[in-house]
Amino acid sequence: MKEHPASQRAPATNRHTTRHISGRVQPKPGWFTRPTAVVGFVSLLSIGLPVTVAKADPIVKQGAQPGVAASWSANGKTATTLVIASGYNAADVAKAISQAIPTATAKAKADKVLVSGLSTDDLLKKLQTIDVDPALDDIDTMLSALQFANADDGSGSSIRATKSADFTDVMGEQNEQISAKVVSVKRDRFPLVFVTVKIESMPKGNAPAGIKRGQRITVLPRVKSKKGLIDPEDKASKLNVGAWYAQPGDRVKIRLEEQHEKIWIAAGFDRSTR
Repeated sequence: MKEHPASQRAPATNRHTTRHISGRVQPKPGWFTRPTAVVGFVSLLSIGLPVTVAKADPIVKQGAQPGVAASWSANGKTATTLVIASGYNAADVAKAISQAIPTATAKAKADKVLVSGLSTDDLLKKLQTIDVDPALDDIDTMLSALQFANADDGSGSSIRATKSADFTDVMGEQNEQISAKVVSVKRDRFPLVFVTVKIESMPKGNAPAGIKRGQRITVLPRVKSKKGLIDPEDKASKLNVGAWYAQPGDRVKIRLEEQHEKIWIAAGFDRSTR
C-alpha cells in the first residue's frame, strides 16, 4: 500500500483546469453580520450585489502531488482511497470525480473518498484535471473546534419563511424522524448551535442505536456556511438554520446522522411542528 504525505494546498492554474464544481459565490465581507438577515440573503444576491468567486484547487496537483487529496493509498488493482485535506468536503470531491470520470465510482465517507473502476496511476492522472472548491464551513469542520462559548441567547424570531418550502428530502421518510422537545439551546458562532432535546417518540423499527424514548441527547444540526453566510443552494442548510432560533419547550422533528462523542449530527431539524 503506497501512501503519500500531506501537503499544503496551492491555487489551481488555468492550464490544467477542465472541471469546476460548485461555483459558490461569496459577498463582500462585512455586509452580512446578523443571523436575522438569513432570509434576505438570496434576494441581495439577485439584485446584483458585487460578489467574488472562491478559487478552486486540483484534487491532485501536476506530477501526482497532494492537492485537495492530502494523501491516497491503493486498495487492490482498481480501487483507491483518497484522504481529503482539511477545508474540503469529501462529498464534493466524490461528486466531482463521478461527474468527470463516468467509468469511476466514487463514494465519500467522513474525510475519505473511495474510488473504484480504474488503477491508482490512471486515477491520479485524471484527478490533476479536476478542480474542487474549498468547502463552506460545515459541521465536520466545526466539530474539530467545539467551543461551548457563551453567546447571545438570540430570540425565537421567525425563520418561518422556510416553512412553505418542501423539505421532504431533507427530513426523509416518516420512519426516519424523531419527535422531541427542546430542553436547552447553546449557541456558538452563528450558525453553530447545540440543541439538547428530550426524545418523545421514536420511529418504529428504525430507531438509531443507543437512543430511547425519554432520553436527552444533544444535537448539532448540519448547516453549510461561510463566516455566517448560509449557502443559499443547500436545502438542508435553509431548514436547519432554524435550530439557531429554537427555544426551550419547542417541539421539533429531527433526522439523525451519526454520533460524534456525545454530540449527534442532525441531517434534518424541523421547528415547524412547534
